[in-house]
Amino acid sequence: MFRKRKKAEKEYLLDGVWSADTILLQQSEPRILTLLLKALIVYCLVAGGIGSVLSALNVDYHVLIVQLVLLAASILFVLLYYNHIIENLGYILILVLMVMGGYLLRNYISSGFYGVMNELGEEVSRYFKSDVIRSYGEQISNRPLAVTVSMCYIGIVCCLIINILVSRKMRYLMIIMAITFCLFMPLYLELEPELFYVLQFLWGVFLTYMIHRSKHYKLETSDRKYKRNKHTYSYIYSIRTMSQASALLVAVILIVLIFLSILFPKDDFHERYPAGAWKKQTGETVENLAIVGIAGLFNFYDNVGGLTSGRLGGVSAIRLDYQTDLTLTFVPTSMKRFYLRQFVGGKYQPVRNRWESVQNISQQTEEAICEAYTQGSDYIGQGQIQVDNVGGKSGLYLPYYSMDADKAVWVGRSQTYTYYNTDYMYTDENKSLQVDWNLESSKELYLDVPIEDAEAVDQTIALAKMDDSLSLVENVSRLKKYYAENIPYSYRPGVTPYGKDFVHYFLLENRRGYCAHFASAATLIFRRLGIPARYVEGYAVDPEDIGEEGKALLDASAEEYHQGYTEIDQSGVVRVNVLDADAHAWVEVWSDGTGWRVVDITPASLESGGGQSLSNILMRLFGNVMNGEMADSAGTANILSDTQDFGEVTQSLLKIIGGLIAFIAILFCFVPGIRFLYGRFRYADLGRNDKLVHSYQRYVRKMEHDVNGLSERINYEEQIELLQARGKLHMGEGEKRRFLSIMERAGFGSTEISEEEDAWLRERLK
Repeated sequence: MFRKRKKAEKEYLLDGVWSADTILLQQSEPRILTLLLKALIVYCLVAGGIGSVLSALNVDYHVLIVQLVLLAASILFVLLYYNHIIENLGYILILVLMVMGGYLLRNYISSGFYGVMNELGEEVSRYFKSDVIRSYGEQISNRPLAVTVSMCYIGIVCCLIINILVSRKMRYLMIIMAITFCLFMPLYLELEPELFYVLQFLWGVFLTYMIHRSKHYKLETSDRKYKRNKHTYSYIYSIRTMSQASALLVAVILIVLIFLSILFPKDDFHERYPAGAWKKQTGETVENLAIVGIAGLFNFYDNVGGLTSGRLGGVSAIRLDYQTDLTLTFVPTSMKRFYLRQFVGGKYQPVRNRWESVQNISQQTEEAICEAYTQGSDYIGQGQIQVDNVGGKSGLYLPYYSMDADKAVWVGRSQTYTYYNTDYMYTDENKSLQVDWNLESSKELYLDVPIEDAEAVDQTIALAKMDDSLSLVENVSRLKKYYAENIPYSYRPGVTPYGKDFVHYFLLENRRGYCAHFASAATLIFRRLGIPARYVEGYAVDPEDIGEEGKALLDASAEEYHQGYTEIDQSGVVRVNVLDADAHAWVEVWSDGTGWRVVDITPASLESGGGQSLSNILMRLFGNVMNGEMADSAGTANILSDTQDFGEVTQSLLKIIGGLIAFIAILFCFVPGIRFLYGRFRYADLGRNDKLVHSYQRYVRKMEHDVNGLSERINYEEQIELLQARGKLHMGEGEKRRFLSIMERAGFGSTEISEEEDAWLRERLK
């Protein structure tokens, strides 16, 4: 049936096997079964990976539904490789359906993903004994349903990606790295997945590896079992071999896992094998990674504590590295916060979202206090503070009531400031520094509220029940209470969207933020009430920090650092490290008689740190509009009832099922029509000769499925002889000569064949 080769009568098939009968090349494999086996591999990789993570975290969800959806998705995606048309058109339609499904089920997808992250947060809190709170808002009250929908959607996406990696290239290393990344934190927290899911995943990985190493994994467009290379023949794939290897692999993995579970029992494993040196050394890094997120490993600003010299809106998340920025050496004299001013903002630029620096800071209050101290006041003391700039910005670090406003501190240098501490204006209402406003040219600056922020400021004033008829103390108290009860502190407020104003977005839309948000809004609110105010950035050191972290300098003289009045018993000289976590923003308001006073109105934080983690980026891809802490913290979540959950999911699933039905109909009903129209359009401008040649080439490609090696014949005569030998063409010797004459003139001649010849040859091709 085959022509003999010129150099050898025998064909080399496999090592050690020689045969002159190459009829083996006609053998075929059940292509559908081969694809289904690869679908099973994809299913086990995805279902095993997702199941391992969820079972380790002990997340409650509908397991059977997720498993069935992933199995169906794996089969559908693998069957796309049945032929090129289904593959090319299928991926486009699947992408459309996935976008539609993601939009219709966006609340469930994001809420379910948040539920899993909240479970992980609880485990992190338990393991590290920290105060990590749930920081992701769940819009759906029925968490098992939300997690089920979310894992189905995420699993379908994973099936699509892994199908591409497995079905064509068997990229087992990328799959292992992906699931290792997902399982790293649960395993580090000593959470063990269930045996069934581990078996699923390991079977998929090892079978992928075995097929990859065998080199017989590239899908062909035909069902033939063998293919001919340049000098040899090799098999493409064998469903029987793959099935036997799969069954054997399941048995081996199961035996190994059972043996390991007996050898290392789960109950006392961690007691018998405590954490090693590596885990102890990496504990702080992993804890920071778990609490802050992957961005905790990177710096985005020169000062990661939040000091931005009045630039607002570009900090998506504050990441604290708890490194020393400044070192202070002084004598503590009060149980109040100790502030160092680094930046003072006067005019606010809306939409551009920045404060303009005040170049000439009024020091009327300082001058009045200095004069009172010189006159021997009993309520004023004078101190010296040495500021060593270890890793902060170069610039001014001015303590309150200091006349040294011209002393900057460069990085690696130190500076000594003279300052005053006093309760002079607060100990008796009748006592006052008699500081009056004498900067009329700048009073308008400190009362300016841009028109872009007027609406947000007025609404907040009304909600906080503030009024210009109330005293300064009462207005401050009401705003502070409103902040604490309605707008939570957050290290992860997200960036202000392009084109939106920072204060307006904070007060009316995002409604969460850190100190810069609260201080900026409060500054404009006080101005709206007729109270001169300005925005300040710097460092705030609490007495607790001084007591716990400060180091007493026993060899230093307290008298050299402080003389005069002190609120507490005379203490010694201390040295305190000021961390990036001590960076802060607050407000200064003007009070007639006392001058500029500190108003610190930022509510207390319940978080341990913040960051723009990878999980946050992924969750924004799912379209959740909450982007932040627990919904009940902000009091703005839209919690849907279980009945609404079921109804919405049912409607969305019906729409998606309808889309799948349409998808299948297009593939199997309209593909032939599309192919026909494409062929007509593509060859519309060709002549009769070229059209006949293209028709013959399509015929050869079609017959290649039944006649192996047909396309490898180098000329028309050899191809026709092979087709006659296989019983595909039935012609006498005269018809054969005419057939060859027409094809050679159509392919290589300069004259066009007649319509009668064209019709005759096409009739033979039928």
